[in-house]
Amino acid sequence: MEILRTLRQGEHTLVGVLALCFLGLAGCGASQVAQAPSTISPEASLPKEGIYCPDEYLKWSLRWKGLEAATTELVTGAPGVIAGQDAIVVFSRTQSSELASVFREVSEEMTSQVSLETGRPLSNESLAVEEGEREHVVVTFGPEQGYTSKLSGNVKQHSWTTNGKSSDFHTFFARLRMWDGSPASGVQTFVQNGRSHYEVSLVKGIAKPISTILGKVPAIAIHGQAKRLYMDGKKSTDSDVLAFTLWRSDDGRFVPLRFDVETRLGSVRGTLVDVRASDSGVCLTAPTTP
Repeated sequence: MEILRTLRQGEHTLVGVLALCFLGLAGCGASQVAQAPSTISPEASLPKEGIYCPDEYLKWSLRWKGLEAATTELVTGAPGVIAGQDAIVVFSRTQSSELASVFREVSEEMTSQVSLETGRPLSNESLAVEEGEREHVVVTFGPEQGYTSKLSGNVKQHSWTTNGKSSDFHTFFARLRMWDGSPASGVQTFVQNGRSHYEVSLVKGIAKPISTILGKVPAIAIHGQAKRLYMDGKKSTDSDVLAFTLWRSDDGRFVPLRFDVETRLGSVRGTLVDVRASDSGVCLTAPTTP
């Protein structure tokens, strides 16, 4: 299906779209996206605090022109110790729907190891598959920055070390869930997803109750712009910028409820269709140390 190819072009992968929207999923209409400011000029950075709910499971349905194009799932593991640090593992997977897969089968998954002490990713690994072509990316967050790429059979393998100043998709999502919308002028951050890097600007929209699978929930809208950055210094163009609107619950769990993102083929709508909380119902915030 052409919309799946569009979301993969320019590294605007389905998971990337969610990462850069997020995941407020579902229900925001294209008109709500259009209400976002044409230009966001942030004066502050996105706060570093993020929320992680052990054993939480979230699932969204991504629809385009009324048809389900894909589903996305996000699972948070139990806290443990990784590389000597208190840490947690977060996993997400996007899969084209049965109908869409008739035209083009696309899947993408990502696993992050996140330090609860610093709130930053320790590493992540992603695998994208499109029509049998596989792309494997491994990223470590350390003091140096470098990038290598090789082709092994039909598998493209990339290894990228970043300098730790960026969030990855999962840590960005956790931070976005907790953002209170201040200052009014908006915030900015940088997000790594697969081989791509994005500059993301956010500004708070209206607050109102919205209808969801959880019932009528108090929520806030977050408008944003995500601009793809190039590692080789190439200048970003208008086609490298995505506009989106996300709704998340305005309560202690900060659940991403719905979103819309604009593509050249129209609006993609994400809707929360399943949520399972941990047995304890207790969520963690990171970083745990200053």
